[in-house]
Amino acid sequence: MHYLGMEAMELNAELLYSPYWFATSIVIAVALGILAMSTYSRSNIIRGAKSELRKIQFVTALIIAAAISGMHYVAMLAARFYANETVSSLATGTQHQHLWLIYAIVIAVALIALISWVSSVIDRRFQHNYRAIRQSDKRIRELAFNDALTGLPNRRSLLDYLSQQQQEIPEDEHLVLFLLDIDKFKVLNNTLGPTLGDLLLQSVTHRLERVNLNVHMVARPSSNEFAVVARVQKSNNPVQAQSHALSMAKTLQQELQAPYSLKDYRHQCSMSFGVTVVDSFKKSSEDIIVQAALALAEAKRNGMGEIRLYHPEMADAIEKRVKLEAELRQAIETRDGLELYLQPQLDINRQVIGAEALIRWHHSERGMVSPAEFIPLAEETGLIIGLGDLINEQACQIIRQWQQLGIQFALDDFGTGYSSLSYLMKLPFNVLKIDVSFVRDMFQSKQKEAIVQTIVQMAHNLGLKVVAEDVETEKHFDYLSSLGCDYFQGYLFSKPVAEPEFRQQNQ
Repeated sequence: MHYLGMEAMELNAELLYSPYWFATSIVIAVALGILAMSTYSRSNIIRGAKSELRKIQFVTALIIAAAISGMHYVAMLAARFYANETVSSLATGTQHQHLWLIYAIVIAVALIALISWVSSVIDRRFQHNYRAIRQSDKRIRELAFNDALTGLPNRRSLLDYLSQQQQEIPEDEHLVLFLLDIDKFKVLNNTLGPTLGDLLLQSVTHRLERVNLNVHMVARPSSNEFAVVARVQKSNNPVQAQSHALSMAKTLQQELQAPYSLKDYRHQCSMSFGVTVVDSFKKSSEDIIVQAALALAEAKRNGMGEIRLYHPEMADAIEKRVKLEAELRQAIETRDGLELYLQPQLDINRQVIGAEALIRWHHSERGMVSPAEFIPLAEETGLIIGLGDLINEQACQIIRQWQQLGIQFALDDFGTGYSSLSYLMKLPFNVLKIDVSFVRDMFQSKQKEAIVQTIVQMAHNLGLKVVAEDVETEKHFDYLSSLGCDYFQGYLFSKPVAEPEFRQQNQ
């Protein structure tokens, strides 16, 4: 603009420019213009106080003013005016220089326009990308710290919050963490579909957020578990704080166990609670969650809709259980220490006609581990499959060595648990075993005595033999014999023994 304006002047003189000052003026205009644009672009990045934005805008205006005035005054320094008489005496090279400066001006203006256009395009794309990045970053942070379905803080946020609360909680209050689990949630998901499962989770969230208690945070650390952080008043008696926490848990449980309307389905569920009251000693957030999780696991082991308060013995029990599980797993894999014991089965003439194989575990340090301790553990952890394979292998090896007893199937513990009448129609059983719970106490209950008699009669009507377990006295033997029981098994005859000893006793 400046140089074209100078060319528009009508003078009785010739206007020429100093190449050095001309170049300097162009550099000032372009450099300060780029600096002004880059400075102003920061105002689109910063989303802070208005005073900060105004400061950036003011600095940008100063740079633009410096670019305009600097270019103007330096360009004036570059101007050289020659009288017409003097111009005629100038060398031809000066005329060529004058033309060159005009061309340079045109090229410089075109470059400035091109740079401005390119900068504008780049700036728009930068701003678009920046907004997209900010939105993506916001979404990533939401996914990193919040549950996508319910919008509640997730496990990571819960850990951060517990750590912060331990620093800020007043001296006269305890921090309490409730960890609650929707009982049989997988059954709802598998039978009615995940849509209703999601609706239930969202409904539980709404109730927790509206509960009328001193709740400071609600979170969803895992699939069907929720966490509630609250505070209770301290007292000289720790039991009082624990009692207050249990009372809060019962209130929460009552609120959450009311029926839910899930579309057209009315659903009622129970909630199991694990509660931990954080003492005055600083604990890590992980430790606090682990304590509540141990209490929740204890609650679920005792049935549905239970509430359990954490106590240190739970951690010891879990540690022992984890260690025992690892040792049992190793024993199954190495086939070390697990051995079948045989308890003889006798007929009415007290002749051995077979045996029941019972697994026993000789532990190198613990000694003989009770089946009542490791078999339920195997069932809970899935190790029962490997243990069953091991039992079958050893039993088949014994059968092969004996080259006798054949294969027959007996329905164990008949009348209890999974041993029901329906199995008699589905599977080819040869023998029914009366459960020990009926035999042991049958003389103390007329009902149990009648059940034993009924089982014997029913088995014979179905063409099955009957084995009575846990025969410990002659009275048991005589009565069962009078009922027509076929076989007998119990400590009256022999305890379970290893296979070599069994074979020696019955040769």
